[in-house]
Amino acid sequence: MISRFTRRQIVAFLIVSILGVGVMAGQYIRLPQQLGWGRYELGVELPGSGGLYPKAAVTYRGQEVGTVRSLSLRDGGVVAYLSIDDDVTIPRKVSVEVRSASAIGEQYVDFVPSRGADATAAWGEGDIVPAERATVPVTTANLLESVNATLQSVPQDSLRTTVDEAGTAFSGRGDDLGRLLDSGMELQAAAGDDLAATTGLLESLQQVLGTQKQVEGQIRSYAGDLDKVSGTLAEHDKELSGVITHGAPAAQQVDALARDLRLPLPQLLTDLSLTAPVLKTYLPGIRHLLIVLPGAIEAHYSNGPADRLDDELPEANLSFKTGVNSPPVCTTGFADAGKHRSPKDTSPAPLRDGYCKVPHDDQRVVRGARNNPCPNDPNRYSATAAGCGLVFQRRAEPVAGEGAASYDPESGQLLAPSGDFFLVDDLAAGLVPASWQELLTQLAGAP
Repeated sequence: MISRFTRRQIVAFLIVSILGVGVMAGQYIRLPQQLGWGRYELGVELPGSGGLYPKAAVTYRGQEVGTVRSLSLRDGGVVAYLSIDDDVTIPRKVSVEVRSASAIGEQYVDFVPSRGADATAAWGEGDIVPAERATVPVTTANLLESVNATLQSVPQDSLRTTVDEAGTAFSGRGDDLGRLLDSGMELQAAAGDDLAATTGLLESLQQVLGTQKQVEGQIRSYAGDLDKVSGTLAEHDKELSGVITHGAPAAQQVDALARDLRLPLPQLLTDLSLTAPVLKTYLPGIRHLLIVLPGAIEAHYSNGPADRLDDELPEANLSFKTGVNSPPVCTTGFADAGKHRSPKDTSPAPLRDGYCKVPHDDQRVVRGARNNPCPNDPNRYSATAAGCGLVFQRRAEPVAGEGAASYDPESGQLLAPSGDFFLVDDLAAGLVPASWQELLTQLAGAP
């Protein structure tokens, strides 16, 4: 009769045996997976087996998620049926790659998710991933054929020359090569320390390269135009050399012109800055004058008969009509009405504010200055800009003792703080003008 202690030992042994068999069946033999429990089947179309075999591993994001159950032939390729864990969701935006785990083979299937892959759109039971999403490694036969073709295409004599020259180049350079390798290792270590920054740079580089791809046409066009310009410059090398050789005298002339314009040009620009707003405001009237004036000049020349223009006393066809006070004469607004200036008086006459100053509806001098339409308001008439409500900047009057004057001893020109030019002959280097520009400056710059 079996004792109680022995029975307890047998029961404990049975329990340990059952647990051991269960662990072995679940963890090592993977009996539930072999029976298809907790798995779903997914097919992958491949252009070739790529050395893949049943029981090969299936990975997703570097983690093993299943195995290859079987492979079957199909028109134009192979279908690999995979057994995937139920708790693994593989999105549809993935690429399937058959890779080698080592140099001797050991292929496996790797699912590589694409950027922006959505887990809600996933592959399910019985789905087949199309062949356009799958790639297989190059077979050994194709690799050897490509290597052999490459070797056959290399000229033997050139290869010998290259090997000889390489031997000459690296002969006695062991220490230099060692330092180069050491520096390369240091550079690699530094790059590893800054891996995050390097990765960010590469990701940003994708955007930059994408932008360059978008403007590929413009870049190619620019490169082509630059090539044409370079070719044209090469064809005209002699002419360009002549320009560079003889360019110094031309540059000296330009420099002399700049020195001659150093004083009058600022004054001219200052005056233009004052007159430009006036011209801009009265531009419609100026445009109308330029349109009408040629016709008026042509009508003036038409007064004389064409066959009498070369005579010593040419004729003119005129028609005079006498009239008394029709329209009436206007003297209102003229301060010196009835007073005439002597013809012998050749001094500059002051500008007078003289025009017919009567109401607009008066019949006297209806085409006078008082009925000039304002450029800013066609319904308004005035003889002056102030009457039209226009105010223009005037040239500032010189103020005694304010600022400093600039004097050019070569030309004798004095630039006052007000911007006016004065010619001081007794301080100049010479009274005889050295050029026509200096002559005109002296004639126009006298106060």
